Amino acid sequence: MAQKMQDNSVKIIFKSWVQLERALSTYTVFPRCILMQCKEAFELDECCSLCIDLLRKKVENLVIRQVSEERLYSGGSDFAFFAETPLTIINYPERFMEESGWDACVRDNMICLTTELPAPFYKKIQASLLHIDIPEPKPWEKRGAIEEWIVWRCRREKRNIQPEAVQFLAKEFGSDRFVLRQELEKLFVYSLEREVITVADLEVVIPASPQGTVWQLCDAIFVRDAQAVVRVLRGIQESEFHVFQTLRGLRSQMQSALRLVSMHAGGMSREEIRATMPQLRGKLFDRHFDLALQYGLEACKKALIAIDATEVELKNSSQDEELTLERLALKATLVIVN
Repeated sequence: MAQKMQDNSVKIIFKSWVQLERALSTYTVFPRCILMQCKEAFELDECCSLCIDLLRKKVENLVIRQVSEERLYSGGSDFAFFAETPLTIINYPERFMEESGWDACVRDNMICLTTELPAPFYKKIQASLLHIDIPEPKPWEKRGAIEEWIVWRCRREKRNIQPEAVQFLAKEFGSDRFVLRQELEKLFVYSLEREVITVADLEVVIPASPQGTVWQLCDAIFVRDAQAVVRVLRGIQESEFHVFQTLRGLRSQMQSALRLVSMHAGGMSREEIRATMPQLRGKLFDRHFDLALQYGLEACKKALIAIDATEVELKNSSQDEELTLERLALKATLVIVN
């Protein structure tokens, strides 16, 4: 529910996508300034898209431009002045904290995406502000939040989706929701004439499971099987799975392993640790836990450092991606812990 604040701004604390859409749909005239605050880029992007979709239903001749730290307003606006409702999307104003340009920024209708509240900027827009606060979900809530988003996104397209398909998508692509959204869009196109998206649709539209191969790669690293590492990597490379997706998957699994072994090193029992990780159920938890312990705390730390260094290296050079990824995986496999 929207809350009226002392400074006349209105605040919506995000609880679900259904709740947010209902709250925004009650506006006959949208607030001039909408501030979206969240730590996750995906939620900011999705929330912004939702607002724009709703605005387009209410406003004719909506013209949009985006502003980021690379390009600030300077004096006169070069915006499409003929638009009935110009809309400016400002990306992360906390990254350009200078006062110059803010007065021009707030002349137009505005959506502002931010990870934190830059106080001077906030003061300029608060009089006509709708503030959407999207808290970061707890670790044990993330899988459920992803599944809830999948169902909501399908219903916005007037589709239903089988629960098994929801669980599969959340498990396979939950670590990268931008990729998850792309896969959903492909499913919408494929199942255009049907109301229900099924597991059979996923088997046709989504080829080899990239996340599954990342799990296999991590398993091979954890048991220090260099031959298996090379074999799984070749499969990843043949599946057209992007190198940065592979790195994100590796990082996610290593972070999970580090968390497990850190809790174990701190004296927690297997069952106590299991209770903190409901996304890993039954035998899946036992296998991941045993492999993480076998790999070790210091090895997890060194592997994560190597993953971060490799990502920076690939972003800032023209190194061969396949060779660099293979070198990283073998380094993580053969890491020596003193």
